[in-house]
Amino acid sequence: MVRRLLSSLAILLVGLVMPPVAAHAAWPQTPPNDPGFAPCENAATFTPNCYSDPGADQWDMFGPLSDAQYPCPFPIVTHPDGGLPCWAVAAFDPDHMSGVDFTGAWAQGNVGRDDILIAYMEGGVNYSSDAIKDALDNEWLNKGELPCPERADGTSLAWPNCYDLDGNGRVDIRDYVHDPRVNPSCPAGVASDTPVARGGGLAIDVEGTSRNCVSSGQHQYLNAVNVQGTRTPYLSPEDLIAVFGHCRIQKGRIGQCLPGGRFDNDGNGYPNDINGWNADRNNNDPQTEDMAYGHAPGLHSLLVGVPDNGYAGVGLCPRCRVVPVKTGAEALGRSDKWAEGLLYAADIGVTAVSSVVVNYTYSRFIQDAIDYAYDHGVVMSLDSNDFDSMDHTDGMLWDHALPGNSAAMDLTGSTTSWFRSRSNVTSYGTHNVFSGGE
Repeated sequence: MVRRLLSSLAILLVGLVMPPVAAHAAWPQTPPNDPGFAPCENAATFTPNCYSDPGADQWDMFGPLSDAQYPCPFPIVTHPDGGLPCWAVAAFDPDHMSGVDFTGAWAQGNVGRDDILIAYMEGGVNYSSDAIKDALDNEWLNKGELPCPERADGTSLAWPNCYDLDGNGRVDIRDYVHDPRVNPSCPAGVASDTPVARGGGLAIDVEGTSRNCVSSGQHQYLNAVNVQGTRTPYLSPEDLIAVFGHCRIQKGRIGQCLPGGRFDNDGNGYPNDINGWNADRNNNDPQTEDMAYGHAPGLHSLLVGVPDNGYAGVGLCPRCRVVPVKTGAEALGRSDKWAEGLLYAADIGVTAVSSVVVNYTYSRFIQDAIDYAYDHGVVMSLDSNDFDSMDHTDGMLWDHALPGNSAAMDLTGSTTSWFRSRSNVTSYGTHNVFSGGE
């Protein structure tokens, strides 16, 4: 859909304006092991369904595919047209690729980094949706609004270098997985702060989720997702908001916590914004009220899905951070709330904005907010509708926003001959300045 494309554009432009640096973990020299990335580009996992269901691959992210890294099955052997997906046996492309060449960008080191923040603006993140799991380790946490994470015995590292408690070079939800304040106590017969395989409740990065129990645990998890086929409570950023989101934090320590407390600990103008902002409610909890809502969490994973973790697919900017900004109940909303969300994104220094919101009305406030974000160096990719019509929406109306449409296969699967047809789920018109993979 065009919404997926616009997310892609924001990250693609980030790659153009941000120089690559060494990643915290080396990018795999072989294709990522994520099962949803390229199962149809490997002879060992290729099935006849690949000919009819190319959606099994993230083909819109592919550049030219090498026969050595992506071996096609017999009798295909070599990639069609010198680099197209194995199943596209009748297709051709002047650049020999089906997508926008994220694989080529990754190979050059453009995989993102911690200081590249992408504000995702929509109906709120849903930490009880299975679709969020692949993004969890890349959800932005604001150190300025958090106490130092603690070990199970209540000790911590010295502030201000205390937040990377697990020593992996990143600050994320896993640094709090031993902290008694945000994890539950152990049920009878379960060992405290001990891996599941040894009779405890500790499990890190299982289908993207982490959880634990400790003898002095004080908090029951708020969210649950399916993990290995079982509905499982786990540690999410919303747990940090519930426990610390009403507290005064001073040099990594809790000063006081008051019911309904609002403390702007980092001085950015937004009290206790631990994991983004809810512009719709003017508070620090961007979680949706609709526990069945899966659109926003799915696009979080599309943006920053963790690579090479043996689960799901790969995010477009797999070492970047996503900041949830809730502007309404869903992908439709009030223009004033959307503009307030954009001001927040600019104020915290995001690099890019991906918004899939269609506003009910248009106002000068929106353009003023866009101008403000533009003046702060923010790249903005906004929803340009997903109907085959001239019904242009937000992304095609405002100065400084970058509008576009989707390119797609002309037919389906093995019958396709061309990957650059205009998708029939996107708007059309003279305002488009780019096209990309659907």
